Amino acid sequence: MGFLSGSALVILGGMTALYFSPRSIKRWFIFSMFDRMDKTTPAPRSYAKQVLPHSDLEQLYNNLWIVRGTLPKGGPSLPRAMVIYKLPGTSQLLVHSVICVREDTVKQIEALGTVAYILVPNRGHRLNANAWAQRYPEAKVICPSFAREKIELRVLVDHNCEELMEEYPQEKLPGVSYMRIADERLELVYILKLEGAKDPEATAFLSNDIFFNIDPKTAAFVTRLIGSASGFGMTKLGILLADDLPSLKKWIATLPDAAAKMKLDCILVGHGDPVIGASNVIASLRIAANRLK
Repeated sequence: MGFLSGSALVILGGMTALYFSPRSIKRWFIFSMFDRMDKTTPAPRSYAKQVLPHSDLEQLYNNLWIVRGTLPKGGPSLPRAMVIYKLPGTSQLLVHSVICVREDTVKQIEALGTVAYILVPNRGHRLNANAWAQRYPEAKVICPSFAREKIELRVLVDHNCEELMEEYPQEKLPGVSYMRIADERLELVYILKLEGAKDPEATAFLSNDIFFNIDPKTAAFVTRLIGSASGFGMTKLGILLADDLPSLKKWIATLPDAAAKMKLDCILVGHGDPVIGASNVIASLRIAANRLK
């Protein structure tokens, strides 16, 4: 085996320096990479050209469905999930973290109701938002207020989520309210009223990147290497990017008890499998809290 090339040594040295650098430097570097992507991503392509391999439409409750998708080659080897939620008492659909899907799946979604809201959860999940907005021009694009500036580099936003919803347990949008994640500005968490659960007052906890739920046994090597496949909980990257880790830990520690009060029957994540069943929800939240102690 020959010696490493000069460029390889520079890259290796840079990665080593970054690894041992302070947390503030690591956060600055990662967010700089996000900003650079805004400048280098090609102009939006048509909806059809953005379709990647994905699962069939999967129903979890009477008014809740998911589609499991993938990311483009060359990017993170992460599964991703799109959530379709039918607002109670209406024919309107709220679609969270949208994925461009095959035409047969498009028809299945449209058969459920009218795409009324396209919810972009954070600055890292804008990949297919513009394609959806063009396909459904009557739908309202919504996002958290603190993420709007970055999201609008990719798609025009109609409303901040906070304008349409109120903090749990009140809501303006039928069946939907939100929770703040301590003092984090990554995303909001949404509480959805479920139909068809054993408990008629059951709700779902809809997050995106604050929690992952990827099984390390089935995850890609790179996904395991970067610490994104360790079952339910915060990832190493999520911990690194936290605005206020002590406050975040305290907030997560309150969730197991809050789950019973909110009658949570489901946790939905942007990357990985949903958690179904009230007892499983509480157990998973306890695991997530214990990992941060």
